[in-house]
Amino acid sequence: MAITEESRHHLFKRLEEQLGHDEAVTLMEHLPPVGWADVATRRDLDESRTATTRDLDNMTIQLRLQMANLGADLRAEMAALGTELRGEMAELGTELRAEIVRVGDAQRSDHRQMLGALVALYLGTVATVFGAYIGFA
Repeated sequence: MAITEESRHHLFKRLEEQLGHDEAVTLMEHLPPVGWADVATRRDLDESRTATTRDLDNMTIQLRLQMANLGADLRAEMAALGTELRGEMAELGTELRAEIVRVGDAQRSDHRQMLGALVALYLGTVATVFGAYIGFA
């Protein structure tokens, strides 16, 4: 039989008739607000605590495993990125050295052309001065 508010009230009225108001109130206050099947015992609480502790321990183990896996994945990814970066840097270094050689060759060519022009100008000047000197002599 389920305990309802109506049945609790009926019980209180009967107790009040038999024992008096104060005694009926005292006795009703010692009864649980619901049925005894709904009242948790110390054993229930201990079992709940044990189960909760076990669940937390399992979750902690799982979390540690996940963190270890994430750490390993991160280290592997960082190593791969480092290898890729070193490869790209070596390639850029090779390209830079080739560019330096190309620019150096271009500058040497420009210097040769300028030197040739200066020699031609010098020889032209010498020839003009020498021709003027011979022509005036």
